[in-house]
Amino acid sequence: MKIRSLKRFDGKCVRITEVGGDVFEGNCDHFSAEFSAHEYGPDEEGLKLGNYLFHKYSIARIEVLKDRGGPWGKFSGPYGTLELETASDADLYEDMLDSEDNEHVLRLLRCLNALFEHGDRPVFKSEGRLVYKKNGPNGSDSDEPFVPDAAWRAEAIDVVRKAIKYMDDPEIRAEAEKIVKRAEE
Repeated sequence: MKIRSLKRFDGKCVRITEVGGDVFEGNCDHFSAEFSAHEYGPDEEGLKLGNYLFHKYSIARIEVLKDRGGPWGKFSGPYGTLELETASDADLYEDMLDSEDNEHVLRLLRCLNALFEHGDRPVFKSEGRLVYKKNGPNGSDSDEPFVPDAAWRAEAIDVVRKAIKYMDDPEIRAEAEKIVKRAEE
């Protein structure tokens, strides 16, 4: 499927399948080729989901998600690849927790909460691929698989404790408090 313009997806909840096969779901903002060239480098339009940029050349497929009436609304689950990738880097999830997009914040908190139960073993995306730490150049993947070990848990708890003071939404605050309570047990 040839994608002509991404502008029509601006402000919508979408599922993006990258050329490499990873699938991301989220609310997106469109950016023009001119803006991209100035801010990010590539002279090509794209979409931003959370902290992630998807330039047109990297998108194999895109679809608008509609509310299915299930527990996760428009999304296929409580969290997805976007949140797993974000959770692998404290700077990324700290930025996401500061976001005004309540759906993304809630999904990230659900993901962080699940990762506390995951244990000290590598994390896999739903497509069966490993999630890698984001400590390569410019926040790129490193060669090291992401493992939510004790050091990661301590840092995640610290970030959530700092962010919780600014959380007004009761559902978001409750999810954040689950993480903090777990740390205190």
